[in-house]
Amino acid sequence: MSSSSPDDQIRDDSGIDPSNWISQAEAARSRGVSRQAIHDLVKRERLRVLKMGGRTLVHKDDVEEFEPQEGGRPPKLKEEDEDQGSNS
Repeated sequence: MSSSSPDDQIRDDSGIDPSNWISQAEAARSRGVSRQAIHDLVKRERLRVLKMGGRTLVHKDDVEEFEPQEGGRPPKLKEEDEDQGSNS
């Protein structure tokens, strides 16, 4: 008999370790945000996902290490705006 651990038996041929994936609801609870916020990050491809059995799971490391970007459009450079506006 082999002495493999339960974790070794769960890992499949694709190398996916189920303990690294959590539900979107669990991700939202761990970050203190709404499920919709996690869904939006998934939709914008900011988190790795695994779709399995009709459920979308997110990678636990991505959720823990996620840092939001500054919102909005970057400010325009005033010098370039003035140069482009004087062409008319």
